[in-house]
Amino acid sequence: MTRAPRPPPTKPPDPVFASRPWDTFGCPFVRPHPTFAPRLVAVTVARRAGFDEEQVEGVRQAVGEACVRAVRQLGPQGNVTLSMDDDPAAGRLVVRVSPVRASTESEPDPDGDLGLAVLAGLTDYFAFEGDELGNALRMTWL
Repeated sequence: MTRAPRPPPTKPPDPVFASRPWDTFGCPFVRPHPTFAPRLVAVTVARRAGFDEEQVEGVRQAVGEACVRAVRQLGPQGNVTLSMDDDPAAGRLVVRVSPVRASTESEPDPDGDLGLAVLAGLTDYFAFEGDELGNALRMTWL
């Protein structure tokens, strides 16, 4: 069974969507979210570390918030590094997202301190620290 060819578009394609690879399938409204894969990995690692479902949900939300913060600072072409270290015996999970900067007076966070308040409520400990890749956000659950 063969399908009839699609009719040509009646107007030229939107230049914003035409340059994106996922638009080639004819679904300009379906866009991959930059936090989908990191959140999925975080959930898997948190479950493997023995966290209950409420804690797993907190890890998922915190990793998503940290990745969104990094993507906003780097732009769509930047690379965000996510590293996770779990210790099931101690029931501890450490997540590092880099490069992420703390908001400064010259470059305020668009969400104000709301993103930091969310991270403070979801993690046992979080801090901005420097590493070889620049600044990183380290989140710890005990």
